[in-house]
Amino acid sequence: MSFGKLYSVGKVVEQDIVKSIDLYTRACDGGDAWGCSGLGVLFKEGIGVLRDFKAADFYTKECDAGALMSCRNLGSLYEAGDGVKKDEIRATELFAKACGVEHKRTTMDCEPL
Repeated sequence: MSFGKLYSVGKVVEQDIVKSIDLYTRACDGGDAWGCSGLGVLFKEGIGVLRDFKAADFYTKECDAGALMSCRNLGSLYEAGDGVKKDEIRATELFAKACGVEHKRTTMDCEPL
């Protein structure tokens, strides 16, 4: 678990979204997949920031770098048309990349066809 998540969740330390965003940003700027993915979640959900479609940018950057969780999250955006043009084919490609196998179209698992 990243330090940014510790502060965004607030179970181990007192919740501090501003500190969480700072830590996620530093991690992302340093090339850490968890940091960019964490920022993506905060922007997608509007936690501590205005809901914004920067999530797709963060997820794309990290998916391209091989962060499979970000590929799955980006696939979810394409599947729903959330901040990007709805594209079920692209979503399925991203889910497949995240799972490393052919699978049913779903954002939560990687069940083989």
